Amino acid sequence: MKALLFGMAALMVSAQMASPAIAEVRLATWNVREAFTAAEVAARAADFDAAADMLQPDILMVQEIASCEAAEAIRNVMRLQGYHVACTDFSADGDRHNSFEVAIISRFALADVTEFDPTPDTSLPGVTEVQLLPSDGVEAVPTHRGFLWARVPEVNLSVAVVHLKSARGRAGQQDATNAREREMVISAVAKQVVAASGRRPGDAILVAGDFNVGHSDRAKNGRDLTQDCFSRCGSKDLYDDTHAILSAGLVDGLRMRNLVAGIRTSTFPRFPGSPIDNIYVLEPQRRFADARKSDETFGSDHLAVWTTMDGPVPGSSRFSAIGAVSMLGRTLPSVDSYYASVDTSTPDRLRRTLHDVIANSRRLSYGEVWDALAKTDAEPDRPDHVRLIYSETSVPVTNWERDPGNNRLPTAWNREHVWPKSHGFPERGQAAHTDIHHLRPSDKDVNSRRGNLDFDVGGNLVPETRGARRDSDSFEPPDADKGAVARMMFYMAIRYEGDGANGNLELSRGQTAGGTPSIGHLCVLLGWHQRFGVTNWERGRNGRIYEIQGNRNPFVDNPGWVTQLWGGQC
Repeated sequence: MKALLFGMAALMVSAQMASPAIAEVRLATWNVREAFTAAEVAARAADFDAAADMLQPDILMVQEIASCEAAEAIRNVMRLQGYHVACTDFSADGDRHNSFEVAIISRFALADVTEFDPTPDTSLPGVTEVQLLPSDGVEAVPTHRGFLWARVPEVNLSVAVVHLKSARGRAGQQDATNAREREMVISAVAKQVVAASGRRPGDAILVAGDFNVGHSDRAKNGRDLTQDCFSRCGSKDLYDDTHAILSAGLVDGLRMRNLVAGIRTSTFPRFPGSPIDNIYVLEPQRRFADARKSDETFGSDHLAVWTTMDGPVPGSSRFSAIGAVSMLGRTLPSVDSYYASVDTSTPDRLRRTLHDVIANSRRLSYGEVWDALAKTDAEPDRPDHVRLIYSETSVPVTNWERDPGNNRLPTAWNREHVWPKSHGFPERGQAAHTDIHHLRPSDKDVNSRRGNLDFDVGGNLVPETRGARRDSDSFEPPDADKGAVARMMFYMAIRYEGDGANGNLELSRGQTAGGTPSIGHLCVLLGWHQRFGVTNWERGRNGRIYEIQGNRNPFVDNPGWVTQLWGGQC
């Protein structure tokens, strides 16, 4: 049976972790060479034990295994007791391509474990197996390779492990098919890195494994997806863009740093040259040391490559001074799994099934909202500051009006109900009143000037904003906020549809009045959604809300559903 397998049932992670502070995390990647069965691993126990003594890994990424049984055996002979194991099964049992499986062996619990497979079929409950698809501009070709993705919440890290197609010592035209396979898989990795960095902009991301092409191979490495030269190239672009896809901005501007760049000699001794085992990182703050390689192969034909990452610094939590809102104590499905039950066949079915998914959420107290917004709207590079809606500026978290002594501060902030609470949920006990998908930090004076007005265009400029306008019956946000505001309103209309005491909210094409459970103007909001697309900031905020409240804004994840639901009304 083909499935994503796990070595431990304890892959579930509680989001409220209270472990000791972690000063440093050691990460290693190693092609272990044909560790196909537990018996073969046991026969090399002394080599694996010696490798463990040298590497001392907190997270080990292995390639060229055939099963999760082999990965578990590696963990055991390396004496990594208590480590979590996740691995892939890209190929059917007995298939000769089974040796292309990869695994993660981690001291820390793993979350969002996903197998990106060229031929997905099944997955275990709570995990995801998805179709491997290349990024735009990269050819889709037949392959048996994919990659394994997992998040390590305890150290704010996501990891991808690859074992790309071997060149078998060939170059030029004889390596062309292999290069296209390498490019396809690594472009899918790049696409996932871009998406993940948008959802959690504060997390580091690491991509590691056997690339089967050196990072400085002058006979192969190109930087242009539209050109491939195989021989006598001179100044022409060469044919293998594998490394450039991660590092040269070819996929949505992605530029990862290769920690192996300083290693100039081979990690595959049989073929001298540039290292083919690589570690790329995307780091919001510089957290990784340059990589090093082992002096021995430990019974493999590859050297191991390793790095260290700074762990979370004690006392540096964005909540260290303010008292954190508690996180959900349950495992959350991956984004793809979250929407698995949504039926998009008709607008009515989409509306109904989408409501059922996003209505399953945690209700915060109004006091918890302060701490939640301090997390969801924190500036990535200044986590002790929150970003203010409509003002396009940030202020210290501790300037909140939660502290009565801050009321007279010119930079005090409070909680803006983007869907005004007087439009359908005036009581604090109603779920919409404390739903942080539409609650944002706001300058206290700007919040007052916005009031409970509908959204429309026109009016006079609002002081202390970056271009907001208002008149007697409407408020127009700055361009930078229009798309996000629209998607919040669409979320509210579906989340609180037919919810009785929680509010039955509607979007109106005309003017509304306070006291009615509706907000306008629908067609203006639709235009803003279409003109101002989803930003990385929105994606990141959506992910942070998911961790606290347990539900997502589907129109951030799937913008096309807006048109399916409301496009015909305008």
